[in-house]
Amino acid sequence: RGMPYTFEGDKLRNLFNVRVENKRAEARTFALRAEPPAAGTPARDVVVAQSELKLEGLSDATVPVFVSLPAAAFDEPFPVTLAVTETASGQTTLVELRVLGP
Repeated sequence: RGMPYTFEGDKLRNLFNVRVENKRAEARTFALRAEPPAAGTPARDVVVAQSELKLEGLSDATVPVFVSLPAAAFDEPFPVTLAVTETASGQTTLVELRVLGP
């Protein structure tokens, strides 16, 4: 596992591994994107390593998601919401990631 956060120069970075599952028998495509920041949370950069993911039936995959912000802007843990959308149906699941720091 490792540390929940790291420092890169003056930036604080969190790495999340988001597991996406296709529970249906047929192949499906999923789109992953970060929702806009919630009111009162610091400005942050979110990088989704694979924003579109095609999964064969009854399979899963893990997608790395990086959240970075200036270390000086962090004063308490805060949420980042990731939307995972099955593209054919438009069904979206919201996943809350909790950004941690010192």
